[in-house]
Amino acid sequence: MQNLLRFTNFMLCVTVFQLFGCLDNADIVKIIEEEDATPPETIIFEKLQNEFEGRLENHGDFTALRKITTSQTYLDFLEETYPTENRVESLEAYFQVAPPDPERYTSFLEKWADNPTEEDIAVMHRITTTYREANLLLFKTANLPGEQGALNIGLLFEKKIGVMTEPLTKEFINRHQIPLAGFAEATEKFVVATEIKDAVWLHKQIEAHGTDNGLLWSAIQKPALIGEVLQNFSSTDHFLKWVDVTRMQEKDG
Repeated sequence: MQNLLRFTNFMLCVTVFQLFGCLDNADIVKIIEEEDATPPETIIFEKLQNEFEGRLENHGDFTALRKITTSQTYLDFLEETYPTENRVESLEAYFQVAPPDPERYTSFLEKWADNPTEEDIAVMHRITTTYREANLLLFKTANLPGEQGALNIGLLFEKKIGVMTEPLTKEFINRHQIPLAGFAEATEKFVVATEIKDAVWLHKQIEAHGTDNGLLWSAIQKPALIGEVLQNFSSTDHFLKWVDVTRMQEKDG
């Protein structure tokens, strides 16, 4: 009924404008096309909701999300909207090959390198994902007793020092004559800022759609981020704990 009333009002307005000579047929066609235009993200979201109606609940372990995001419908959408060199069959696999987002890294890199290249962005992406992995080890130890066990400080530093001494990183640092100590310190702050930004964004999606639909909507909007989530968490509750703890750092900062 609401859609019918909305359409009736719309056509009434078009008729009035046409009578006063404000619109020609081309204008009317354009308005109708704009009125009917639905974002592709909304289309696939509703399509997946209908396809998996009654089977959207994750029951604490991402069961539904994994099933939905490995369905033919979602994978076709992923391939069309976020293409990679080879088709992937899961979001974890997509996370491993997804191209880095230049907007995330460019402003940071410009402080250290003139005109950052795609290769520079790729190096920073590799550093960031490794640091985030190490930071998650620390988070699990501090906030999820029993999940991670005793913190292996050696492993944490091995990850961070290791990625800073990889050949591509060393070549990047030498090419731009970057002081390693200052860069490493700035990188720590930058990576935490990316974590906070992601946690705040995820919280907004969950608040707007609920946990299960919020995760699905997030997988449509930012598949690489949800691939990272699925790779690093087996428990929905633990993931939500990470979101809450991490996003609150925005206020603390």
